[in-house]
Amino acid sequence: MTDLAANAITRILKDNYTGYLGFISQHIPHILPITYYYDESNNSIISYSTGGYKIDAMRENSTVSLQIEEVVSNYNWQSVLVFGTFEEL
Repeated sequence: MTDLAANAITRILKDNYTGYLGFISQHIPHILPITYYYDESNNSIISYSTGGYKIDAMRENSTVSLQIEEVVSNYNWQSVLVFGTFEEL
């Protein structure tokens, strides 16, 4: 495993729009695919969703993660794992 440079991380975040959201609900980790937008101006990730299970869970426990990947082949891929806090706008 090789750590990516900051500019490679930014490129992956900017060039993609799907990822896997990790959150906790009732002490159990969950992972769901989402679409997102990376706002480089304030280093934030924006997504949208209607109310429901995941929004309710993130309101209760705002600790989240997002995993984004670029897969060229089984031997040529990169991924970024971001940790953050859910904030409802």
